[in-house]
Amino acid sequence: MQTNFLNKFALGVAVLVLGFWGIVLIVHPELVHASFSSEPLNHAQAGMMGAAFLGLALISLVTETGWMSTRRALGVSLAVLVLVALLLMFGPGTIIVTPLTSMSLVATISVVFFLMI
Repeated sequence: MQTNFLNKFALGVAVLVLGFWGIVLIVHPELVHASFSSEPLNHAQAGMMGAAFLGLALISLVTETGWMSTRRALGVSLAVLVLVALLLMFGPGTIIVTPLTSMSLVATISVVFFLMI
């Protein structure tokens, strides 16, 4: 019984930490950038890392709770990556629109579609 509680507690802490870092890195990376890097802030990399953290938190939560299938959770996690990439492309423009980035987004959207159906 003690081990099961500790496992759930550790998973909960991991989901909260990953979720917090994901949201902060997407929304306001300036708050935490100086804490872990001496290089100039790259908003594109910070945003995509935040999206990856959020996706990992979601997959971890769903796998443990059974809230939805793991396949669908992976689709939602990839959709978060696509949405953040689109936001960074067409919002502040920190991700440049090139054939490579555009084709990557189209391919990822296709994968999201097939994982969600």
